[in-house]
Amino acid sequence: MTRSAPLFARKAAATLPRDRRLRIAASLITTAGLAAAVLAPAPAFAQRPPATTVLAEGQTPASTPASEPAQPTPLDESAPPRGGEHARRLAVGGHCQLSLVAGSPLLTSGEPATLSGTLVCGDAASEAGVPVTIFQRTREPGGASALSEVGTATTAADGTFQFTSAALAANSVFVVRAALAHQARAAVKVGPLVTIGGPPAGATLFTRGNAGGHNRLTFTGTVTPHQEGATVALQREYVTSREQWHTVKIGHVDAQGLYSLTHTFRMPGPVNVRVVVHPLGFSRTTASEVLSYTVAQTQNPRLTIETSADPVTAGTAITISGIAAGAPGTSVALLARTPGQPYTVLAHVAANAGGAYSFTVTPTQSTFYMAATAATVSSQLEEGLRYPLELAPPPSSVASGTPLTLTGTAIPAPEGELVVLEQQYPFGIGFHPVAEGALGIGSAFSLTATLNGVGVRVMRVRLHADAQSIGSTSAPFTVLLTPKTAAPIEPAPPA
Repeated sequence: MTRSAPLFARKAAATLPRDRRLRIAASLITTAGLAAAVLAPAPAFAQRPPATTVLAEGQTPASTPASEPAQPTPLDESAPPRGGEHARRLAVGGHCQLSLVAGSPLLTSGEPATLSGTLVCGDAASEAGVPVTIFQRTREPGGASALSEVGTATTAADGTFQFTSAALAANSVFVVRAALAHQARAAVKVGPLVTIGGPPAGATLFTRGNAGGHNRLTFTGTVTPHQEGATVALQREYVTSREQWHTVKIGHVDAQGLYSLTHTFRMPGPVNVRVVVHPLGFSRTTASEVLSYTVAQTQNPRLTIETSADPVTAGTAITISGIAAGAPGTSVALLARTPGQPYTVLAHVAANAGGAYSFTVTPTQSTFYMAATAATVSSQLEEGLRYPLELAPPPSSVASGTPLTLTGTAIPAPEGELVVLEQQYPFGIGFHPVAEGALGIGSAFSLTATLNGVGVRVMRVRLHADAQSIGSTSAPFTVLLTPKTAAPIEPAPPA
């Protein structure tokens, strides 16, 4: 035992036989030596000398097996692709990076996906003529399929490649892989194909009669692939409203993939009609083709009523006229009401010898009109009012991620009215809001939105409809989103 051992340990050891004490001491010495060997730092470049092998006459040394090449790390299909600055750093370091973009991320069932991408390497020679493999995974309401190979492509001299898939019927994720490169992926959403049938396009339709049950129109069609119970919406757009669609009827897809929707128009004038399907699961909303009609006012033949303009711009005078059949010189009254209010008499006029009458009015909000004599009343005439929406010239382009600001006026709309900046969905299914604001002093507004990505965006500004007006919409305009500018990346200094 050492002098630093506790006193009771030394006394206990003294009572042991001599041979037992010797064995314990040897064990302690061996343990201390092993600990020192383990803790001591290994000498630099220390190598074990090769063993000497004695060969028989004519025998040659056995070749030393080469070390196994490192196996590539399995690619994580769920990992998002890396690009931009990271890709350029990899290229500087001598590695390669893949990118993949879908020509359109939103498709209709039966359409193929067009994919394109680029292989970026440290030198141009490494980018040309490289085979790439494309895989696909579909996602339907019942679950996602396994990732499967669907084709190959070869990079061009500049490292780019293209691939067109087969016709798609469900949402899909495409993955591209190449040797010595990280994989890339692109997602495509697929919506069902919607057809629409009804009165022949271009036909003249009529508004509902005074009884409210006349001139009912039925629109039918199919949804492929069909999903029983999916919601379908009949939407109408008055031509003068500039892509301002309104749902007028809701229905559902039946077990055969069919739908039927019935509607009666209230307002006369040119009108566009379409059907939008909201499918179950993960598919995107899609719309049918557009049918265009002219809707005429249903008239009481004894007392007709017409307007010179519908809708009317605030501050503009219109003429409301008609004929009191077989009643020359009769007194005709013009009645008017605003939404939620009863009719009141605005003016009287005597019909001429042919029974014709007319009134000149300047509505200050959306108004319903009727003509009346002592013997009969006309059909109800609905006159929509819109405020003139003036938009300052928007910029032609803006860098991705940079705020876009638009200004304008909607005189004489009241202060506080909601104004919305909207961006168009692909494939004609309307617009969605990207910024909101309110009219301020002098009916002025300012809207700011930050848009990301690259490419052309179709935008518009819309003044929200209310009880006083049917809303207003600016003419659509385009803004080009350009890539963000980045400082050049210098190669990393050698280690």
